[in-house]
Parts: sequence; C-alpha cells; structure tokens
Amino acid sequence: MSFNVEQLGFSAGEALPGPVLQPPPVYPPMENRPIPLQTGVEGEYMLALKRDLVEYLRDSPAFITPTVAKADIERYSDRYQVALANKSHGELKFDWTRFPLELRPQTNLSGKRKRRTVTFTEKQAKIAKKPVDIVNRLYGNLF
Repeated sequence: MSFNVEQLGFSAGEALPGPVLQPPPVYPPMENRPIPLQTGVEGEYMLALKRDLVEYLRDSPAFITPTVAKADIERYSDRYQVALANKSHGELKFDWTRFPLELRPQTNLSGKRKRRTVTFTEKQAKIAKKPVDIVNRLYGNLF
C-alpha cells in the first residue's frame, strides 16, 4: 500500500516545507496578559488574612487528614510524619444556648434509675438469711 503526496496536503510540484531546526515551544503562546499582582498595604493585608484563615482551618478539630496506605518500606522520615499526624487540635467550644434542647448535652437524666451498689458483705448476709434445703433442691424433681 502506498500513499500520494497529495494526501499529506501538498500538490504535485509544490515546494515542501523546510526542516525544523528547533523544538516546539514548551508552553502555548498567551492570548491574554495576566492581571498584575496587587501590591501595597491592602494587598498584603488580604494575603495575611487568607494565610490566617487557612492556618486556622488546618488547626481546627474539624480538619480531617486523609488516611495514607502504609508502604512496605519504612523510611526514616516516616517517624516524623506520625508525630505531625498525632498533633492535637484542641476541643470544639459551642454556645449550647443556640442549639435546640434535643441536641444539647444532658448532664442529668431524670428518667433513668440510679443503680445501688451492693458490697460483698451485704450479699453474703442476704444469702446466709435464707435457709436452703440442698437435698430437696437437688433431688426434688426426682421424687
């Protein structure tokens, strides 16, 4: 099977393009210029606010780090990664007055009974008070 030069987009007798001596550009040409970075007091203030917000969110207890699959090889740096993962975030502090009654933590539940603790000596005294006929109890069903 053969092909014609006409299939490549050139007609017969037309000059072929010259050789390519340079590699293609790494990035495509920019159509629009980027907006210049805001400098000055206001831009720096907004950048500092953004950094503080990101840091606050990462340090909050609600930040969940994804679990990473364990590698077969233990590296020296893995010891330090575990220490960073166990960093305590503190506790969440809520204004419980803004929550409905159903969601507020309950300190005392009036519907539950309190269990009375019985000591070992009280149990033994209770058992000793009842006279039990062992023979009747063991062989009572047979006779």
